[in-house]
Amino acid sequence: MTGHKNRLSASALIVRTLIGAGMAVMLIGVFYPLFWMVLSGFKDNTGLLTNPFGLPDKWRFSNYVSIWNNGIRRYFFNSLVITVLSSALVAVVSSFAAFALSRYRFRSRRFWFMYLLCGLMLAPQVSLISNYKILQGLHLYNSYAGLVFVYTAFRVPYTMFLMWSYFMTLPKDIEEAACIDGCSSFQNFAHILLPMSKPIMATGTILTVRYVWNDFLFSMVYTESAALRTIPYGLNALKSETGTEWAKLMAGMVISAIPIIVLFTFTQKYFVRGLAVGAVKGYPAAGRTHLNEEEEKRMYVLKGRVIDGNGGEPLEKGIVEVTDNKITAVCNEWEYTVPESAEVIEVENGTIMPGFIDQHVHMGVGDNYYKIFERHAYHAVCQCIRDMKQILNAGFTSIREVGGLSNYLKAPWEEGLIDGPRICSSGKAIAQSGGHWDYIKDYPIEFTLHPDRNVNSEICDGVDNVRRTVRMHFREHCDFIKIMGGPGISCQGNKIFTREFSDSELRAFVEEAENQGSYVAIHAHAAIAINAALRCGVRSIEHATLMDDESIELMLKNNAWIVPTLATSYLSWQHIDEREPWVKEKMSAIEGPKEENLRKAYKAGVTIACGCDFGGGTITVHGNNGLELPLMAETIGMTPMETIVAATKTGSRLMMRENELGTLETGKLADIIIAQGNPLEDIWLVSKADNIKVVMQDGKIKKNMMKGICCV
Repeated sequence: MTGHKNRLSASALIVRTLIGAGMAVMLIGVFYPLFWMVLSGFKDNTGLLTNPFGLPDKWRFSNYVSIWNNGIRRYFFNSLVITVLSSALVAVVSSFAAFALSRYRFRSRRFWFMYLLCGLMLAPQVSLISNYKILQGLHLYNSYAGLVFVYTAFRVPYTMFLMWSYFMTLPKDIEEAACIDGCSSFQNFAHILLPMSKPIMATGTILTVRYVWNDFLFSMVYTESAALRTIPYGLNALKSETGTEWAKLMAGMVISAIPIIVLFTFTQKYFVRGLAVGAVKGYPAAGRTHLNEEEEKRMYVLKGRVIDGNGGEPLEKGIVEVTDNKITAVCNEWEYTVPESAEVIEVENGTIMPGFIDQHVHMGVGDNYYKIFERHAYHAVCQCIRDMKQILNAGFTSIREVGGLSNYLKAPWEEGLIDGPRICSSGKAIAQSGGHWDYIKDYPIEFTLHPDRNVNSEICDGVDNVRRTVRMHFREHCDFIKIMGGPGISCQGNKIFTREFSDSELRAFVEEAENQGSYVAIHAHAAIAINAALRCGVRSIEHATLMDDESIELMLKNNAWIVPTLATSYLSWQHIDEREPWVKEKMSAIEGPKEENLRKAYKAGVTIACGCDFGGGTITVHGNNGLELPLMAETIGMTPMETIVAATKTGSRLMMRENELGTLETGKLADIIIAQGNPLEDIWLVSKADNIKVVMQDGKIKKNMMKGICCV
């Protein structure tokens, strides 16, 4: 054991000795020429030629004084002016260009980036004649400005690339926080990005200074007056003026080297750090010494056909970049450079779209209202959790529930206790005594009022009760108010062509909701119910089956919208014998004029939203929510793109979250789906959950039917 340890120590000592010897040789190779040049400047011509490597027999300081007074002073000043101006201009232009190319997403960004990089491929000798002609044409030949112009043009591409690489490593969190506090883009650049970029600024400046200070070619070609010559060309000219006094020329070379040596000595710390950034993966940028896994943000890049939800033409070869839970870029593929840290999702035969929003949902209700009274509220909660999973699986990342218990599921969803769509809820729907969702009229009203059985509606009569009920809803953190303004298909009793709630009650609902910065949605089939609601300020008309011309006029005037709920009728007709006996009679009464009325409203320009009105039973099963889109296209005459907008952008408006959801735009939450094929060619594709291959919600992949993608 001991002998082996000694042998290891001896080996290590040999290795260290060899490394030290190698470094010593390198240092001698670097510093001896400089040392020899300094010594040679103190000799005379004879001493330099006869004893080139020895010490001077006499230290002749007069060589430095003589060469300075005989011309170096003028050349030194010229070089100083040109170098300072060129370096400053290169730093300014390069930093602005790097900032724009690293922080902004614009259509021609990649073109300009490649255009500037092409400058790295251009050798100075190739452009001598063309530059000469340009300078003559601009009357800049034989001037400081001409030389500064040429040096700037040749140094900007390299310096810009250095700074761009560095800017890409800097975290954007501080800039985003500054923007929230009111900083402009320029303030972000000047007060945040530049102070964090001292290392790369020093690197770019030193390399530019060295290039300009030591250049001989441009000074020779683009100046002809001795008064404008720089040190390299000036030293060559002094060679004939001093005969062959090599010692004095050595002194001149020492003087010309001093500024570069001084500059590097005081900035070498930043220079080394700047060179290291980007060359070593994980190098701590901007003073960050450690970045643990919790601090790293996951990045996805989705590549393929992109429909952004705004209604414009799709990007056939598009990019959607997601960082953490936000969309950070949407652009053409050719405009984008994929970061090394990104996980790329290639979509070959599919379409990237915003997550859908179902704007008329009930969960845990079912299709048979008799069964509501046969189960406890806890049973309904379990049904809701099942329904939420099915809805998310169908590509609907958000819902607007218009009557149910999901208001109490928002907090568990936000805490990550349950999976499903994000929820905008009205809480319990509000009905009048004997109205829609006072379910079975043959039962005592106490059945409807029972809080452990009926979790979907509550009874409210009179203006005072209306005000208190609405206030209690908002006290429970409801997002909007849903009221039953007329009879429904599924409830026993009441003729479909009548209305419920008085005008004074309707106005009270609207006033209290607007006091909370929200709105009222109303269940209404008949024109008498629709028009009364619109005149009282109701914004959201659910179903609107029997609307008339006055209804359409009021909708346009009040900027109201329709949620037609076609899918529930479609499935109910397919299973009509399984429904309650009164359902078929009511549906037969409304089906005739329904399509005509909806087409008339659509052509008039009324906003139409997308909601399926499923209850989560055995007929209107959640998971088929996408059926509403093709039915809107076939029944109303909407284009496939219009149905997608209705299910995305319009939905975010109804949820009052249009700044966060509904479209694929920078800064919005990353709720994204990938559908098989092209829904603009066949909108029925989105009606089947199996065709929704990927569901991303809040930046996390919740469903994955594509190979090579990890669910989070």
